[in-house]
Amino acid sequence: MEKEILSVEFRKLLKKDVIKHTRSWDPVVRNNWAIKFSVYKGFILLLFTSIITGQTVIRYFNDEDNACQFINYILSRDASDELLP
Repeated sequence: MEKEILSVEFRKLLKKDVIKHTRSWDPVVRNNWAIKFSVYKGFILLLFTSIITGQTVIRYFNDEDNACQFINYILSRDASDELLP
């Protein structure tokens, strides 16, 4: 029982931390990709969804340059093609 109480308390603390330290922006659409961008304590979360196929790609980065390279890679791809088999 005590373990469950600690687990609930930990989840509450984690939720507060995520809310406090996350910045997020509205999605944008480019080249038929809907792109959502968020930052949590310096970590970058990118979420891409093809508005044609619904295929979704999610990636985390701790380096802004790598995140920018990945954005450019996705935007160079045809949103109607599958990225992963």
